[in-house]
Amino acid sequence: MEEPVLDVINVCKNLGKFSLRGISFSVQEGQIVALVGPNGAGKTTTIRVIVGLLRPDRGYVKVRGIDVHSRRCEALRYLTYVPDTPIMYGELKVLTYLRLVAEVRKVPKHVAEVRIQELVERFELKNYLNRKLAELSRGTLQKVAIVSALLPDFDIIVLDEPFNNLDPVAQYELKEVLKEIRKRGKGILLSSHIMGHVEDLADKVVLMYDGRVVLTTTPEEIVRKTGSTKLEDALVRILREAS
Repeated sequence: MEEPVLDVINVCKNLGKFSLRGISFSVQEGQIVALVGPNGAGKTTTIRVIVGLLRPDRGYVKVRGIDVHSRRCEALRYLTYVPDTPIMYGELKVLTYLRLVAEVRKVPKHVAEVRIQELVERFELKNYLNRKLAELSRGTLQKVAIVSALLPDFDIIVLDEPFNNLDPVAQYELKEVLKEIRKRGKGILLSSHIMGHVEDLADKVVLMYDGRVVLTTTPEEIVRKTGSTKLEDALVRILREAS
């Protein structure tokens, strides 16, 4: 069996009142994995460990077989990330920021310009290119964060609540982009509270509760085992039993 593009093995992290307790799951090529659970379950903390913003107390994370924490720069060449709360240089204009991201991520200039043009059109950012980031609405900032994450080449994209603040058209467009990325054989790790999108997109669901993984399986299997008709109903039933 091929090595996963992302491998999370027994990750533990003590943050005082909250801890991750032995988180394990993987993402294969061409697979969308949804990380779901209630507020405070540990999804964002898990993602921050995965992208190298937090170091685990125990366990490890590998991207393409490379340890994220001991060989961070090497591992993160294969990963791109949309955080739950984008933090950007507010005084920069949108186009300047996107070009800066492309340069930092070593995207050749001619490739970067084509990608920027395509993605700006797709996410309806053309009229904002000369606006400062500090002047943008939260939804428009979210679009910029998504576009910037899609500029470099990557083997896995990690998205933490990417649908937040997006209008319906942008949500639809993002779903289509993620499906295209999957078709290209890339891995996708997606955290979301919007179960309709999870049901539409996910090949596998990792359900978290109180800093641990409750189950890892397909959406169809979750629905079948609980006797529900919708994934949202099935997950609520499982979480009530877990609590």
